Amino acid sequence: MHMRLNKFSEKVSKKIKNNDDKLMNKKVVVISTSIRANSNSEVLAKSFADGASYARNKVEFITLKDKQIMCKVIAVSSSGFSPIISLP
Repeated sequence: MHMRLNKFSEKVSKKIKNNDDKLMNKKVVVISTSIRANSNSEVLAKSFADGASYARNKVEFITLKDKQIMCKVIAVSSSGFSPIISLP
């Protein structure tokens, strides 16, 4: 998986260099929700953030893996799925 992402990143870098005059400065927020370090999802999110940064965008990378998110269930649907939650 990581090798494919590196090859993809190289292709994107070449395209960016060729279209340098078309680059625009944007604000990009990437949120990684994976709870495992270096998971496929996190690697993909970091690769996206790197590509966006390389294209001269302002990038903020946020990971939730070290965050403690508290919520409480106040009701559950009749099917037993999709709990309704209340965030503090």
